[in-house]
Amino acid sequence: MPTISQDEFDIDKLEVPGYFPFYAYRRPEVIRHFNGLGPVLALSRGHVLRAKGVTHHCYLVMSGMMSGTLHGADDFACQSAYFLEGSLLLEPSALSGMPANVAFKANAATKLMRIESGVLKQAMAERKEIFDAVTTSMTAKLNSAHERLRETMKLDIRARIYFMLIGIAATCGERMGDGWHKITFKVTQQQMSAMLGVNRVTVNTALQNLYDKGFVRKDSGHYYVLDAKGMLA
Repeated sequence: MPTISQDEFDIDKLEVPGYFPFYAYRRPEVIRHFNGLGPVLALSRGHVLRAKGVTHHCYLVMSGMMSGTLHGADDFACQSAYFLEGSLLLEPSALSGMPANVAFKANAATKLMRIESGVLKQAMAERKEIFDAVTTSMTAKLNSAHERLRETMKLDIRARIYFMLIGIAATCGERMGDGWHKITFKVTQQQMSAMLGVNRVTVNTALQNLYDKGFVRKDSGHYYVLDAKGMLA
């Protein structure tokens, strides 16, 4: 699988993805449709929720931010995504009865609504808005997994980091002018390493190349990414 190739990084030769992986799920407009479906839990920064096996409930992020980590064979961990207001956690397992092995960490003070699977299924049957929100959430995660697999097999780490930052900027970016977008929350190299399945030294080397090429910069802990192909226009 590609890591960092010997070829010059040429953004003009990169195929624009159909869907950005490592998407920061954020749909605050859907929160009102879920009002009253379950109790709201308050989590402090650093609090971890772990699901191992079949779950009978899911969570809706009411405020704050969670990061998800998938656990595979031998408990190998890979960070999956960021979940902000209006995003759902664990809904595929809650609806299907299939086991999950995932942890969610609060990156800030966060409020979650806990929704039992039976309540969610009934609400989906009765209300189109909730049905649409849940199916959109699951489809987005599936699309992200497919695009991530494609990138892993095809692109070197510089392109994968670039598309990851563009994808996060799509929902959590502030337009700065001249095509630049500021990621509104802080992403660490360690998190990038966990997301991309490569070591931190490789991530650092790739980022240095992107800095030198003028496509990414960092200031006060925040990453800025240049939308050189107009993907976020």
